[in-house]
Amino acid sequence: VTFCDSDWCDPHCSTCRSIGCRNGSNNCSDCKAMVFDTLLEECNVKQAQIDSQQEEMERSKSIMFTSEDPPITIRIKDMTGETLVTVERSIKMETLFQAFASKKDIDVSNLRFTLCGETIHPSASPESLDLYDMVEIEADW
Repeated sequence: VTFCDSDWCDPHCSTCRSIGCRNGSNNCSDCKAMVFDTLLEECNVKQAQIDSQQEEMERSKSIMFTSEDPPITIRIKDMTGETLVTVERSIKMETLFQAFASKKDIDVSNLRFTLCGETIHPSASPESLDLYDMVEIEADW
């Protein structure tokens, strides 16, 4: 904040400028106007920074929560070893089961897939099962 040219302010500005002008105890209307304008400008700059940060946060949220999840890799363990399969999180497990059965040359109706001992329903999806990347499921026939 620059000092005004008022004769009244000269003896007061060096001691009260930062305190008196900001809290309203300085009676010089020129000083008050300058300080008000400066404070208003500072507020506007700060508000613009806050708005910019909020916009950036909203963009980040929209990317995190509306973009498609990346595919995950599922480890299918069976009596012959382990098979890695990468799938979209929204795909039905039935599609995965059929692909696995075809690869192993086994009728899909003879397969049972489990996760932590619980049978996986063919209409479920990795998303609905809350599966994570490199999760292990078991296949028995």
